[in-house]
Amino acid sequence: MRVCFTGPAMDGNGKSINRADLIDACHEFDLIVHSSVRTDTELLVASRTDTTKAKNAAKRGVKVIGYPEFINRVLGGTEIKSSGRLNLFTDYAKSLASELMVPDFTTSTTLAAIDQL
Repeated sequence: MRVCFTGPAMDGNGKSINRADLIDACHEFDLIVHSSVRTDTELLVASRTDTTKAKNAAKRGVKVIGYPEFINRVLGGTEIKSSGRLNLFTDYAKSLASELMVPDFTTSTTLAAIDQL
């Protein structure tokens, strides 16, 4: 699967995740990580739904999900190993408004409906 990340990454507990550590975890699952959404990108993992990248990807038919859902469903809930300091520009999610976060549907009964998208 080919994935792309946008915005700061947070796990389901609100802990910021280093983007490099997340990419390393993806490689363990044989995922291909793109630095931008391309024509062959299959999944965009987003921290917010109001970004231009998320909106454009959805318009192009790319599935958009949040970081907690990605970690739980695609990475099997694996713990992301931490290699050190977070990057101020890509890893911190403290200033995000909760209503803009992509919801985590992994504990919901709507999983089957989401898979049909």
